[in-house]
Amino acid sequence: ITEYDVPTGPLSAVVYLDASNDGKVWFTEVLANKIGYLDTSIPVSFDIQVDKEKINFTEKETSNQVKVTVNNLKNNYDLISLDNIDISLVGMTDSGLDGVSFTATPSVIDLNQENQIESTIDLSVDKNTKPGIYQIMIKVSSTEQIDKTMTVSKLYPLTINVDLPKPIPSSTIKKTDSEFIIKDIIQNAA
Repeated sequence: ITEYDVPTGPLSAVVYLDASNDGKVWFTEVLANKIGYLDTSIPVSFDIQVDKEKINFTEKETSNQVKVTVNNLKNNYDLISLDNIDISLVGMTDSGLDGVSFTATPSVIDLNQENQIESTIDLSVDKNTKPGIYQIMIKVSSTEQIDKTMTVSKLYPLTINVDLPKPIPSSTIKKTDSEFIIKDIIQNAA
């Protein structure tokens, strides 16, 4: 099974899905008000490699790194722009995994200048992150040369194991109404 991230995620969701005779899978993103398609026949001009496939977070180690190497495959396809390749993480959960954050350095690379570029993704968790094993994806993406609204991506799975003491239930913590307003609006909209 191959999982594909909805491009506008994590709050957008696929509601209608259909396959056409040319092999494309069409879908709608209701909250983003978009129609998109998945076409696995488009050649991708870059490849990705990572130095880790699993990261453990413990009470003593709440931050970690993953090195991502992006290689220019030089396959002479002019479909994908290689000067503005974005590196990020996606697919944590529908509303995001609370307490996990990341930064990619650099987060945007140019493969027109070099054949291989390395980026470092720094991940961290806070003490209230819910323990468990989660599957996220390293996403390396670029736009098409002709239609800049179309994105071509490669994803690489990364498992994170959060082995922290269970957080104190929110019902025992007294919070003001203003602390929940934005989070509640987002969850209700989703």
